[in-house]
Amino acid sequence: MGKDELISRVILGTKRRNRPFSVVEIANYITSLKSYYPNLKEVAEVVGISENMLRRFLVTKKLNKKLQFLFEQRIIDSVTVAYYLNRFTQSEQELLSEIIAEKKINSKDIRSLGAFRNQYPDENIISLVNRLLSTKNIKISLVHIYIQNHPINLKKIQKVFEVEIGTDDFINIDVKGGILTLKFTKNGEKSLRANAKLKGLSLRKYIESKIF
Repeated sequence: MGKDELISRVILGTKRRNRPFSVVEIANYITSLKSYYPNLKEVAEVVGISENMLRRFLVTKKLNKKLQFLFEQRIIDSVTVAYYLNRFTQSEQELLSEIIAEKKINSKDIRSLGAFRNQYPDENIISLVNRLLSTKNIKISLVHIYIQNHPINLKKIQKVFEVEIGTDDFINIDVKGGILTLKFTKNGEKSLRANAKLKGLSLRKYIESKIF
């Protein structure tokens, strides 16, 4: 396959919502295209895709072979999912490939699993999956807090809310793009609202008082 065809396929595969190629195929096209240029940055300029996004596709090349097969068959078909799966060890990926193939969890669950990994770094993958499954049928309340440039300690914040409402009602905490996201059960939210009312604050203001 020539350079022009590779460029065409990478553009087609990365800019369309309904991609005609699997994530693994696109990663292979990017890898082949790299041989024509001195670095990935120049490839990014040619195809009009950010270098960071190209790297995310290439992450699939690092995954466990069984997971790669699931991507090839498009059982999993998200470059974002590949990015999160790469955070797990090869042995964890081996177990995850079996769990996904058995349809116990789907691709949408993987991002949450990545968040659980950050939150509970000492737990094994089976424990994390069980924790995830236990929350799937629970009604969840999300609270988004704009943190700007405020320095925060996620573990400290987690501990504050676990002490206040209990570990069963605190689901997880994550931060992305300057936005802190807290997940509680509805019972947890109810408890926080009650405490906020006693302080004469809205739920958001009360949570912010605990964070900053």
